[in-house]
Amino acid sequence: MSEVAVVGVSDVRLGERVIAAVIPVADVVLDVSELSALAEQRLSFYKRPTEWVVVDQLPRTSTGKVRKHLVREWH
Repeated sequence: MSEVAVVGVSDVRLGERVIAAVIPVADVVLDVSELSALAEQRLSFYKRPTEWVVVDQLPRTSTGKVRKHLVREWH
């Protein structure tokens, strides 16, 4: 993976849950189950993304920061 943006989105049961928008490296097939397994090994349960969204690019400000509110709206 080339870049990841992680955001919280509303959830009826939990209040909020984690999703991750991922930009894969060029010419690489991204396996979401491998990402989930890696997150399971390295992150606490409440920090793990419940959903992975593969995107071509992330919305950015003029200074290059990821506009996470727009990533949330994609969901």
